[in-house]
Amino acid sequence: MPPVPTGVTIAEAADRLGLTVDTLRYYERDGLLLRAVPRSASGHRRYHPRTCGGSS
Repeated sequence: MPPVPTGVTIAEAADRLGLTVDTLRYYERDGLLLRAVPRSASGHRRYHPRTCGGSS
């Protein structure tokens, strides 16, 4: 079984970046992000804290 990605949820990432959840989904859907967003086993997006204004 592959490891479960850790990180912040899409809601936490949006809040840290000053965007809406819908905006982040739009950016991903239209290929505007630099890399694919990892997903948890249940399919939820998990953003790396450093890529959205965090320190860990």
